[in-house]
Amino acid sequence: MFNMTTASISRPLPVIVTAIAIIFALRVFGFMAVLPLLMVHGQQYAGATTALLGCAIGVYGLTQAMMQMVMGALSDRIGRHTVVILGLVLLMFGSYLAAHANSVYTLIAGRALQGTGAIGSTLMALLSDWVPEAHRGKSMACGGVGVGGAFWLSVILGPVLWPHLGLSGLFNLMTVLGGLAILILIICVPRSSIDPPQQPIWVSWWHVVQRPLLRYFDGGVACLHAIFTLTFAFLPEVFGSGHRLETQAMWTFMLPGLLGSLFISFPCIAWAERHCKLQRAIVYGAVALGAASLVWAGFWHYWSLACVALVLFLSGFNILEALLMSGVSRVVDRSERGVALGVYSTSQFLGVFMGGALGGVIKSFFDLTGVFCFNFGLVCLLGLCLWGIHCQSGLRMSSRP
Repeated sequence: MFNMTTASISRPLPVIVTAIAIIFALRVFGFMAVLPLLMVHGQQYAGATTALLGCAIGVYGLTQAMMQMVMGALSDRIGRHTVVILGLVLLMFGSYLAAHANSVYTLIAGRALQGTGAIGSTLMALLSDWVPEAHRGKSMACGGVGVGGAFWLSVILGPVLWPHLGLSGLFNLMTVLGGLAILILIICVPRSSIDPPQQPIWVSWWHVVQRPLLRYFDGGVACLHAIFTLTFAFLPEVFGSGHRLETQAMWTFMLPGLLGSLFISFPCIAWAERHCKLQRAIVYGAVALGAASLVWAGFWHYWSLACVALVLFLSGFNILEALLMSGVSRVVDRSERGVALGVYSTSQFLGVFMGGALGGVIKSFFDLTGVFCFNFGLVCLLGLCLWGIHCQSGLRMSSRP
């Protein structure tokens, strides 16, 4: 589809890959920096309730889910650069609106507008346009490292920056980061040529969504991200209200928890890949999520147990996030991977919406114990999806090209 040669590249490949990874990272940092703070400090907005703040958290995922495949398909027709710039401009406008919000409804509108800038699949397509197939795996890994680093850095730095910037300052920071991302794109990433497809995009979508195995994968990742969003919406309350930890000191438990989880999850993922034990590693990840939810449900007021549960939760999440994505890429043909991963990404953001919205509603009626019992119910639903994957494929570690 794309007519490109190495000679046509006006920038070194490492520059292009690094620039796209940075754009990914800037978007992720802006979204995640406010996630642990909205539920705790969002009461400052007029009309704010726990349910509406949960909606403000989750609506970003809803509009991302609605627009992810649309923007990806649009990039096949009008060009990657045009769509990426459009998405970043929408992110900037949404961030500006949220930064100047006085009511919770304006905040929700700003967060929804932020989510319409759904350019994740377009950035991956742009990366694939320029990187030769022989180096594409390493380039995707580089992008993943950038996203993962920004993801965890934002969770740690958000509470640190909050006393100095407040929520409005963090949203203004997102506006600045969006502008910076546009500059990086224009300066460092050359435009790719396209040959618009003749086949309607809905034909490709339908071919993917009608496959039961992929539906189990999509349902599983939706549950996983609902669990993650719900958990991080209320973790500041666990360690703040429960253990009198100030918001700016949240990094003192988040950073050790993250580092501890990396020492568990990375070796587990490597072991699964090396010894073809993908199925068993996924079971370990689900068990870790369930155990963490039960510990928080019954013993969240005990500091040591709450910290152990954090390490378990992050370990399980890292394992499932990596291996479910790997599983999708292994069970589809190369010609279907783009569409399949686009639907998968949409399911991720639907999970973000579900976690934020449902968490806010549950917290309106129950305490933290009730919230994490509901979280355990979501883990059980995730387990059903994983069982469906097992029954459909056995998750054999086949080596597809």
